[in-house]
This record gives sequence, C-alpha cells and structure tokens, in this order.
Amino acid sequence: MTLLNNIGHLDELNGMKKLSALELEFMQYIWDFPDGVNTMDIYSHFDLARGTMTTIIYRIVNKGYLKKVKKDGLHYVYIYTVSRTYYEKAIMRQQLKEMQRDPSLFRAVAAFCGKENASVSPFLVAVSSVRNSLFKFIVFLPLRLFACT
Repeated sequence: MTLLNNIGHLDELNGMKKLSALELEFMQYIWDFPDGVNTMDIYSHFDLARGTMTTIIYRIVNKGYLKKVKKDGLHYVYIYTVSRTYYEKAIMRQQLKEMQRDPSLFRAVAAFCGKENASVSPFLVAVSSVRNSLFKFIVFLPLRLFACT
C-alpha cells in the first residue's frame, strides 16, 4: 500500500487532499447515509473523544468531502460531496499514475505475469480494463474486512 500512502493530492478530484486513514473510516460510515447524517449519529458510532471527532469532521469538511447542510437541534447535518465510488476510482487512477513513474514496479508486475520485456503502455491498457473490479477486491475488501472486526 505504499503508493496509496504517498498520494498527497488527488488529480482526479481537482487536487483535493487525500483522506487520512481515520478520515476514511469516518467517510466509510458517512457514505452509508446519502441523505446526510447528523453529528450525534457520528459521535455515537465512533469510540473517540467528542473533540477528536469534531476535529476529524472539520478536516474532512475543509478537504471538501463533506458539506454542512443544516442544523438539527444542537447538531449539524452533513452530506458528502464525493461519493464512495468516485473516491475509490480517483485513488485507483492516482495509483496507476504513480506506478507509471516507477518503471521498476512495472517490470516486477510484468515478470510476475511472465512477460520479461513488457512495455508500459500495453500493461496500462490491460490494467485499465480490469481496474474497477480488481481495485475493489485488492484494496478495499481488506479495509472493509478489518472494519468489521
């Protein structure tokens, strides 16, 4: 997962900053509420200090992934501005761009596939054709499995 951690900004999302691991955990929960979620629901879902959770929400808002839409009593309602699918695709595209910059990674993958002298372009075409299903399986399935334990 080195490539994922090296991404600071996502070109696919107009340069938005990548979510940290904890911010991504919050977004995984928030993405389950397409009509918005109030802060009380978020606070009751996570076992963190309220101040910490408020800071995390504030950072996600500042990065542009959440939008405060209304106040519900003492709590605010937030709605996501970037869908889970769109974010996952942006991460995948960014990873592919990062892989392009590291030819040794291409050679390693090509060798694994039995292609000693594979060029980068055909490899990218092949990866692009299966990237959505492969990416969800390899990258996000383990994240979801760990989140369930």
